[in-house]
Formats: sequence, structure tokens, C-alpha cells
Amino acid sequence: MYDVIVVGGGSAGLWTAKTAAENGCKVLLIDKRAKDDIGRKISYDSTPPYVFEQLGIPLPSGKELDDTGDVLTVISPNKKHRVEAAVPNVLFSRRLLGQRLAGYAADAGVEFMYRTEVVGPVIEDGYVVGVRARHLDSCDEEEIRARIVVDASGFYAVIRRKLPPEILVQDPQYCEDVVLGYREVRRIVGESNDCPPPEYRGYYDYLGYHGGYLWIVREENNWANIGIGVQDYPGNPGPVRPVQEFADDNPAIGPECMVRGSGDPMYIPLRSCQPQLSANGFMMVGDAACQVRPSTGYGWHTGLLAGDIAGKVAAEAVKKQDVSREALWDYDVGWKRGLGAILASFDAIRIMCQSVPNDELDFLLAKGILGSEQIEALWNDKPFEVGTGKQVSSFFAGIGHTGLLLKVKSVIDSADKLYKLFLEAPDSPEGFEEWNRERVEIFTNLRAKLGVKVHEKDYFGEGMKHELK
Repeated sequence: MYDVIVVGGGSAGLWTAKTAAENGCKVLLIDKRAKDDIGRKISYDSTPPYVFEQLGIPLPSGKELDDTGDVLTVISPNKKHRVEAAVPNVLFSRRLLGQRLAGYAADAGVEFMYRTEVVGPVIEDGYVVGVRARHLDSCDEEEIRARIVVDASGFYAVIRRKLPPEILVQDPQYCEDVVLGYREVRRIVGESNDCPPPEYRGYYDYLGYHGGYLWIVREENNWANIGIGVQDYPGNPGPVRPVQEFADDNPAIGPECMVRGSGDPMYIPLRSCQPQLSANGFMMVGDAACQVRPSTGYGWHTGLLAGDIAGKVAAEAVKKQDVSREALWDYDVGWKRGLGAILASFDAIRIMCQSVPNDELDFLLAKGILGSEQIEALWNDKPFEVGTGKQVSSFFAGIGHTGLLLKVKSVIDSADKLYKLFLEAPDSPEGFEEWNRERVEIFTNLRAKLGVKVHEKDYFGEGMKHELK
């Protein structure tokens, strides 16, 4: 019998397991990969450096570190307007840093069960009391019990999605809130305006790519990481063709490709967190909880920060021998009143940027409505501000873009309401129903004002058969 079972060995799962174990819990982490594959991902990844200081761990160095950057250039869809913003970031080996996190967890006393697939929860009397697991090498199945089960299994959320509504309230899965990711690592063979120069310390991000953005960043030895996230909206193209067309049309990028692909899975939940993060005997962290930065899709560092809260709350509940939803509710409060509030406000900005036509995105960058201060906020996890409603109204009145004025005002208002609502997340589950009703109402009204329609999709059935195109 374990105190805590963590399902999934990504950043969120590893840090949750480590934190719970350091605080006295007997912890088992289950992952379907082999030990050496923990952290493995196509090419490098990046994260804001503040998370390392906040959690008290060393920044990547040596072979872990590919590069550091401090700048981002956002480019409008028509490529006529550029905004440069200060965005400190660390480009690192996802696999090597994942192995370091796994080492931290092992040192804290976490037990690991590799090459094991969790197929569902064990539920008794309204509590999650364990998991059903299949060992991939033998195909044997077993039931493993724990006081708390933490779903850190990523997008497919193998525990969360199988919990009934009387245990956990979940949002519908809209394909408008999902992007398909893809990247290639190509050889740089020259220079062009569309490719960062050798001395450039950061990213180029191109807006207007089917509800997402395309990035290009230099890696070591004249390689470039070129990737994209496209909204999984009905009728949108897959992510492969836009990346290849961008590379093929750019004289600075050669045909030599070191690596290409999307990782597992290709889906990224581009939205703010699920409304309820804990239940009786249950918690969820990382992509399984949709704890990503909606403005960029970054989830590595948000998973760590969520896991830090979840692990401490889980350990306290185990000590008190009470793992009810009420006892675990401090996790909901800790996330929502912290980074969760900022990311919820970003979600309103994300919905607007995905829904407006490219010429309006061009306009927002050209006129500085999305300027360096706003982009820095969206990349550095700071509250987003465009100015007061009166200032924005006066600005647009002078240029006569009434339709976009109304959209921007609606977004500013919604972002502010979401931020305040999350900061006032209820202290106990008793206030959750009313809080969630207000949250849903804000998003519903915003989408109505922007003319956004949403479509539910079964990503756990037919969605898993999606092919890259």
C-alpha cells in the first residue's frame, strides 16, 4: 500500500513524486517508458529561468544546456511588422534534464515502475483508491493501491478522463482548445530576413499560422529548430506542411534535416486549467490538468510549479489521514490563486488571437496593442495589461476600427474578470459550483462576442488515430 501513486514521469509527475516523498510519503511513480527514455523528446526545449530559482535547483549546464536567450521577435502574418520583447529563456536537453529530475525523485525515496501502462483508476465508495496497471513486457495486469492517485499522464489523462462527474467536474474537450505540434531540426546554410542571424539570442515567432504560431530558433553547430502548433480546428491543415513550406521557401535553411516529428503525443492542451484539480483520493498535474501557458503552449515549467504544490498538499493530507476532496482542496486554491490566475487571463488573449483574421493580427502589432510590454507579460508569466478601457476606446475612436475595438474591449474585460475570479477561488469545495458557473459564463460570453464556435472531439477514441499531414 502506497501513500501516493503518480502516473507519468514528465516534469509534473517527477516533481510531485519527489516533493511528496521528501515530505514523508511512500511514493510509487509509474511510467510506460523505459528508465533511459524518461524525458526523451525531439530536439531541445526551452523554459523561463525563474522556475529553477523558485524551486531551488541548478540551472541547466554542461551537456544539459544548449543555449540561453533573452529576446523574442514576434512577426505579423504579413511579415511587415515586428515586435521585439525581452524574454529570458533557457534552451535545454529535455531528456538530460528529465533524467536529472528522475534522480532527484529517486534520491527522495520514490520507487519507480517502468514499462508499465496504467489503464484506469480503481474507485470505491466515491474515492480513487488505486490504479489498474499492465506490465508491457509480460502483459500481466495488476491492481496497485494508494491513498492518493496523481494523474500526471499528459494530454490523454488516463485517470482523469475515466472519472465520473459525481467525483470530478471536467470541461468538455473542444478541439479549438488543442493544437497539433510538429518540429524539424534543419541545417542553416545562409542568411535571410526570416531566419535569426548567428548572433541573435532568442526566437523568431510568426503569427497567423492556422490559430497558432511558427517558431525558429538557432541551436548549436548551425542547426535551427523550426516548429509549429496549429489549432486542431475542423478543416485546418496538419502541422507538417506549413513547417516544410517555411523551410523550403527560406534560402537560409538547407534541406538537411537532423530530426523531425511531434513527440508523444502530438496534442497540446492550449487552455487554462481544468476547473477542479482534486477529488476524493485524487489529484492531477501538468498537461493532464491542462496546466499550460495558453499564450505559448509551454508546459514544462508550469508542471513543475503545480507539482510542487500538489506534492506538499498530498503529504499533509496523508499525515492527517484524510484524503478527501476537502483535505486536498488546498491544491486547487494554491494553483488558482497563484500562477493559475495569470494563465486564466492569458486564455482570453489566446482565444482572441486564434479567432481574429490575420489582417487584424497585423493591425494589433502595427499599432502596438500587442507591443513589447504585452508580449513580455505573455512569455514571462506576468499579468497582462493593454491599458484601461477608456484609453483603448479613445485610441480606436481616432482610427475608426470599431469591430476590432469591440473585440479588444471584450477580451480585456474577460481577462480581468478571469484573473480576479481565480484570485478569489473558494477556500473549500462548498463554493466551487458557483465559482465554476461564473467561470463558464465568462468564457461563453467571450466566445459569443468574438463569434467563436466550439466543437467537442473524442481525443481518446478517434482522435488517437490522427495522422500528421
